[in-house]
Amino acid sequence: MKKISFAMPIYPPHFRNALNFITSFKKHKLHLQSDFYLVFSNSNDQEKFKALAGKADFKSLILPFIPQRTNATAAIKKFYALSCLKKLYQYIIVVDSESLIIKNIDLMKMCDEFYQNKILYGNETLAGIKLDRITNRALWHFKNHPQLKNAKTNLYLWFNQICIYENECLEEFFKLTKINENLTEVLWEDFEHYIYMTYLILYRNFRIENIEIISRYGIFEAYNFKPTSMKFLYTQFYHCTPGIYNLIDTRKVFMFIQIDRKGILPLNSPDYIFKNACSRVKETLSYQLGFAMIKNFKGFKIFKLPFILAKIAIKYKKIQQKYQFLSLVNPILQLPSLESYVDFPKALECKKHLSYILGSTLIKSYKRYKWGGGISFFV
Repeated sequence: MKKISFAMPIYPPHFRNALNFITSFKKHKLHLQSDFYLVFSNSNDQEKFKALAGKADFKSLILPFIPQRTNATAAIKKFYALSCLKKLYQYIIVVDSESLIIKNIDLMKMCDEFYQNKILYGNETLAGIKLDRITNRALWHFKNHPQLKNAKTNLYLWFNQICIYENECLEEFFKLTKINENLTEVLWEDFEHYIYMTYLILYRNFRIENIEIISRYGIFEAYNFKPTSMKFLYTQFYHCTPGIYNLIDTRKVFMFIQIDRKGILPLNSPDYIFKNACSRVKETLSYQLGFAMIKNFKGFKIFKLPFILAKIAIKYKKIQQKYQFLSLVNPILQLPSLESYVDFPKALECKKHLSYILGSTLIKSYKRYKWGGGISFFV
C-alpha cells in the first residue's frame, strides 16, 4: 500500500485540465510513489470523465450529498477527500485542476521535510488587497485557543507551499474543527489549507517565515512579483507558476500550479512599501562572513573556518551573478535602494553589528594583502 496520495476536486469545465494532470503524473512516474484520486460532485460527473479519460489511471471519490452553495464546492470536496483518505495514507497532497507535474521527485522526502522544518512561507501583498474574510474565518475555527494571536499575521500564506496533510495531524484537526461532521456548512471563506495551516501554527509549532516578496496575492498565484531582498534566489520551493520558473531556485520544483493565470504585477506600482531592510544587510557578504566567524570561532571548528568562509563566498558570488542576470532581463526584479525602505534606520543599526564589522574587516584585509595567491573569493 502506498503511503502518499494526491486528491483533486474536479467539475466538468476542468475535465481536460484533470486529464492533462493525470498524463503528466504518470509520465513523470509519480504513480509509482502515490495514488491519485479525483473528487466528483456526483456519479454523473464521474461517468462523463471516465468517457473522456479512457484508460487513464485514477481513483474516485463522490460527494454523498449535493452542495447547496456551488461557490463552496471545491473546499467541500477537499475536506471530504481528507476525511475519507486520512486513515489510508500517511500523507495526502491536495492539488487544484490547474496544475501539472513537470518532473519526478522523492515525494516522501518532500513530505517529511515539510513536517520537520515546520515553516510556512508568507509574503506581503499590495496595499488594498483585503484578506480578512479568509484569514478571520480560518482563525474562527480555533477561536477558543488561548494563543490564537500566534496565528495572526499580515503575511499571505495561500499557495506558498504544497498542500500536504499528515494522517496524525488530520485526526486532531477534524476533532478540533468538526468540519467533517458539518460539510454542508462549509462557506466560501473556508479555504481548507488556510484553516489547516492555522492548526499547524497553533498545535504543531509551525512558524511563519517572510519570503520578502511583494505580490498581488500569494507568490505563486501571479506571474510576477517584486522582491525586497534576494531571498527568492536561495529559498527552494516545490512548485510555482510557469511564468516565474526561470526567476527562482527550481532544483526542487516538480509541479506547476495556476497554469491558467497570467496576472502581471505592474512595474511601477505606487503601492509598494519596502520593508525588511535588515534582511538586505544580513544578505551581504560582510555580514555572512562575520556571522560565520563568530559561530565557528571555537574548539576544532576554527580549523574548518577558512573552508567555511570560502564556501560562503562562492555561494554568494553565484547568487549575485544570477541576480545580476535576472534583474537585467527583467527589471522588476531589481532591488530598490536601501534608503527607500521604511525601516532604513534599522539597516544602519545592523551595520554596527559585530558580524558586519568583522566581515567587512576581513574583506578589506583580503583585498589589501591578496590572500590565497590572488584567488578571488571575497572580491
